[in-house]
Amino acid sequence: MKIRNLFTIYGILLFSACSEDFVLTEPWKDIPVVYGLINRTDSAQYLRVEKLFVDENIPAVDMAKVADSIYYKNAKVYLINLTSKREVELKKVDGTSEGYPRNSGPFAQVPNILYKLKTSQLQMAGGDSILLKIDRGDGKTQVTSRIQLVRDFDFTSPPSTNREVQFKPDFPQSFSWQKPKSSQIFDFDIIINVQETNTVSGNISVKPLRWVLKKGDLSSSVTVGGLQFYNFLKENLIVDPAIKREILRLDFKVRAGGPEVYDFNSIVNANTGITASQEIPRYSNMSEGFGLFSSIHQTERSFGISLETKSLLKTLDQTRLLGF
Repeated sequence: MKIRNLFTIYGILLFSACSEDFVLTEPWKDIPVVYGLINRTDSAQYLRVEKLFVDENIPAVDMAKVADSIYYKNAKVYLINLTSKREVELKKVDGTSEGYPRNSGPFAQVPNILYKLKTSQLQMAGGDSILLKIDRGDGKTQVTSRIQLVRDFDFTSPPSTNREVQFKPDFPQSFSWQKPKSSQIFDFDIIINVQETNTVSGNISVKPLRWVLKKGDLSSSVTVGGLQFYNFLKENLIVDPAIKREILRLDFKVRAGGPEVYDFNSIVNANTGITASQEIPRYSNMSEGFGLFSSIHQTERSFGISLETKSLLKTLDQTRLLGF
């Protein structure tokens, strides 16, 4: 759930707003659009705060191309830890300079304004109540949203005493983790770190293969067939007699999202399939306008592979030609 990928959600939120027809009771109206996911294990947090500036005479998509129409000139953004009673104002920064360029699309690319907070400034812990407060700088009512941060959690299987995992062709392998009350949706990946040695050139490199086993799912466990592991390697590695391979470790990564992320996914996914309409459903947990403000948390553990698994890599039809 990196910020680069999750800004896609923000694009859906803003497109949803732009694609709607509003019944205006005044010549123009600005509608706040907010996006932010708090990940307390990151060194910094970023929020995007913009506006949909609706005019009865100008299409919203045309106005989105003008930076002055989508940014609040004098906005101030605050995060308040209601548990520790600490409040911090976020700093306005250029997203491109921070390493988060804006995706191409109908919206103005420059400037690319984000609001930044160093995580250490707010001292957040799992379960803390966080209030987002936005002063638009125009005398209007503040925009707010309140969430509870996803709590810490750990794997329950394999147990913490295990240092290795084993994949048997005829034996399913189950992985599970705790499900904290403040989370409702999970992603689970295994990063297979494969060291490749070119016996001709002598070059040695490590190739991380991302095996996605769960994405946006409610359950806190997954079961895979033993052959799935070997089939995945077959599909993602090329046969090259000059390359010798070794699996250095498996990195297990579970990302948990707050209930707001689950609600957003549920609304969007409800409008898919052959009977879906062209309209993107609206979602918001903001006091006004559109937006998603929530939290995510990740837990990781690393394992080696068993001697039996190493032996099977050399003998099974799926992997015997891959140089293990």
